[in-house]
Amino acid sequence: TTAHPKFDNLRKKIYLYSYSGFKANKGLFLNNILDYNMTLIENSKIELINNGIIHDIGMTRNHIIIPDMPLKADFNRIFEDKLPIYFDKKGKTRIGILNKDTDKLKWFNFTENFFIFHFAYSYKRAQEYIIFACVMDDLHMEDFVDVKTLTNPQEVIRGQLRLKQLILDTDTNNTSIVENPFLESLELDFPYNLDFPIQSTQNPRYIYCSIFDSSTGYIRGYVQVDTYHFGKSKPSIFLFDDGVYGNSEPQVVLIEKKEYLISYTYDSNHSYLSLINIEDNLLNSLEIPTRIPPGFHSIYFKH
Repeated sequence: TTAHPKFDNLRKKIYLYSYSGFKANKGLFLNNILDYNMTLIENSKIELINNGIIHDIGMTRNHIIIPDMPLKADFNRIFEDKLPIYFDKKGKTRIGILNKDTDKLKWFNFTENFFIFHFAYSYKRAQEYIIFACVMDDLHMEDFVDVKTLTNPQEVIRGQLRLKQLILDTDTNNTSIVENPFLESLELDFPYNLDFPIQSTQNPRYIYCSIFDSSTGYIRGYVQVDTYHFGKSKPSIFLFDDGVYGNSEPQVVLIEKKEYLISYTYDSNHSYLSLINIEDNLLNSLEIPTRIPPGFHSIYFKH
């Protein structure tokens, strides 16, 4: 199974999806549906055109959003001393909209090729599906192993990974991608990527993303974006002090009607549990006796 199961509190179902490369040149999306007692109640297979990886899906009230993107698997590449996963720039990217109740499926094709590690949130508006996700326009898997290779002269994780808005028009079958110009060129003194989008609980229009230093992989801060005016909204940015780094997936907490991010942080000597106020640019930390690896995923339970 993949890393990000989806919970549907309306239907009391868990969508614990996965993918498979059983077919030689294609692949399968495995749609596993469980009830809240963790009993498997449905299992179906959807044929893909890319024999690759699906790390996350999107979800609206009534639909599952299935990404079919050309991050492909070819294990013969191992014999060429290459990683078995590669991004096919000549492939085809499409997104499927699957009705949760009728299993009706409709595919939307994109002229651009891209990959999505993480979705933020999605909804249907009139004849359009609106999807917010962190989109990567190119992907070199070897960069996540070591950026200092002969094929990577810039020594950074290649590909512009940014929060973007995808629009699928059900009347025309057209697709479009909306960028936020401020997110595309944040005024930072290091190369960066944005990922792990998390929706605000107090104001669902806001999305938080982690700011990755794409030369080191360290989390240097977080950004808050207003999605209601996505193409024009200037984000709020929080950066850690030099030598301090965060966790890749913080969580949103509400304390006395004020919203914070809660994250594990660390420096060269100590680890902390930190509350971050992006609007006021404040950080409060409590030292903890163990180090939490920065790539760990997280979940927050409200008592």
